[in-house]
Amino acid sequence: METLVYLALFSIIIGGAMVAVYNIIEGNASLQAKAILQEEGNFIMAKLSWALNEAAKDTVINPPAIGGSSDALIVKKLPGNNIKAQADLDSGNIRFDSGSGFFELNSERTTVSSLNFKQPSAGEIEIFLTLSTVSDQGKNFSRNFETKKYLKK
Repeated sequence: METLVYLALFSIIIGGAMVAVYNIIEGNASLQAKAILQEEGNFIMAKLSWALNEAAKDTVINPPAIGGSSDALIVKKLPGNNIKAQADLDSGNIRFDSGSGFFELNSERTTVSSLNFKQPSAGEIEIFLTLSTVSDQGKNFSRNFETKKYLKK
């Protein structure tokens, strides 16, 4: 009888430990996926802000037109020096060109769900981005990013 009691206690302790270890491992994977989303979003927003950094208020930005929105951005700084960014939602990537040809701005671990540029007024650009990823356990995570950039006068 005493052996059965000890065996039951041992089973409860081992079972609880296994549940705790599983939750720790699963939580770690979720945190890693969220960190990847945050870092990718920060990088993309910084790169898009960089494209607008040296642009003066009278720099041609088209699309989007003033008062409009678009999934593409073209910043015409100097003749022949255009910076282009656009979302290819079919492949889930942002294509970026700073003069040497298009390349994908996001990594293969993240997918671009939406990218939108708005120009509420001259010299003001708003960027809206939604990224998603899948953790190693198959859970989907998504995060929205937005920023507003004022061009130099």
